[in-house]
Amino acid sequence: MEDTAVKRRFQRIKTQARVRMSAPITGGVPDSAEVRELGLGGCLVSTPMKIGVGRMVMLYLDLEGDEVSAVAKILYEYTNEEGSFNCGAEFLDVEEADFARLSIYINDRISDYSRERYTC
Repeated sequence: MEDTAVKRRFQRIKTQARVRMSAPITGGVPDSAEVRELGLGGCLVSTPMKIGVGRMVMLYLDLEGDEVSAVAKILYEYTNEEGSFNCGAEFLDVEEADFARLSIYINDRISDYSRERYTC
């Protein structure tokens, strides 16, 4: 897999946020999964099953008790070292209020990381 970090438009953070998933019309997605990386444009989700490249899903991210929902498209997926599947999801539609909460969540963690790096 090529280095996608060069192509990214938004910075991503490492996380272990829970996410509920749904695909109302087609079904066949896990009820819950874990977000491994998160950015304003998408996320990397670890799931127990393949979702399918090109699938449209609804994501409900639990950001420390604050729910953010987004319509997303699965851009790629691969088996991770634990035997589950990592799926790269691009956010296609995020409500303005949810986008603001997502932005604050990410920026707070970037600031925390920067403080930790420079105080050690």
